[in-house]
Amino acid sequence: MSHETRLLNLDSIIGNNDTECINQLRMDGRTFEIVCELLRMDGKIKQDGSVTVEEQVCIFLHILAHKNRTIHNRFKRSGETVSRYFNAVLSGVLQLQDCLLRMPEHVHDNCTDTK
Repeated sequence: MSHETRLLNLDSIIGNNDTECINQLRMDGRTFEIVCELLRMDGKIKQDGSVTVEEQVCIFLHILAHKNRTIHNRFKRSGETVSRYFNAVLSGVLQLQDCLLRMPEHVHDNCTDTK
């Protein structure tokens, strides 16, 4: 897919009107831009090649927004309930980051392990 096509696709979600942005990402365009700017601050997220911060955030939010609909249908819960408990578990997991995640170990120059 060409760069221009990707930009048009992104613009069709966030650039036309808030209705489409809310339908696809569950937030309006102004909020989307604020989130992008917050993530851009201090390099939390950076443009990677031709993938802009906006496109990265759009991809992330689109996955979350549409998975919510799938889960809502599967578990016969409202979208608000799914979202509330998803956020509760996400918050809990983030609080466990010291327990769940570890810093990678330095790989020495003389390492023979192919992994």
